[in-house]
Amino acid sequence: MKETLGLHLVQFSTKAGGPAATLDGLQSLLKSLRPNPGDWLVFPEMWPSGFSVDHRAALARGNAECLAWLQNYARTRQCYLVGSMLELAKKRAYNSAYVITPSGKRLASYRKIHLFAYGGETRRFQAGKRVVAFSSPWGKIGLAVCFDLRFPELFRRLSKLGTRLIFLPSAWPKERLDHFTACSRHGPSKISAMSSVSTRSAQVTMKNR
Repeated sequence: MKETLGLHLVQFSTKAGGPAATLDGLQSLLKSLRPNPGDWLVFPEMWPSGFSVDHRAALARGNAECLAWLQNYARTRQCYLVGSMLELAKKRAYNSAYVITPSGKRLASYRKIHLFAYGGETRRFQAGKRVVAFSSPWGKIGLAVCFDLRFPELFRRLSKLGTRLIFLPSAWPKERLDHFTACSRHGPSKISAMSSVSTRSAQVTMKNR
């Protein structure tokens, strides 16, 4: 089992309702990034189009184009990609996290369970129901999204599944960053990218708890 992984937190702003414009900005941001084969790139929550669900047909096409670009990037760079984006299924909208492998295939997906009512998510999105963990060369990895962090029972369930690491794409408000920091301190290691304009890279060593 691998004990270290290359990690790149890809943080940038989203054009609400404009996946094509957001993707253009992301492509420019990534020109200077040179991930090694097997590295992980973590993107923010709902990065292609923000939390808009208006003009669904256009958003569906735009998000599909973003997903296709991600899959091609993963194949070209031979890296893993994690983030969250709009999923439309049977007239319902979900805030769904994804994992794309170096082969360009989607390894796992998770629909956000705990929606942020104060931000209007409960009016726009359907809550997910299933806890998601998957096997990897680094052991079991779990998925969660942003406000999920406030609900320790989710992370207890992931811990019982044997997760060593949890990826948590987020769009956490800057003014509530202290809450995010406090909630992140317990349970399996959590890795998140938020919505600011930067990239951060590191080698992460896994530690058993």
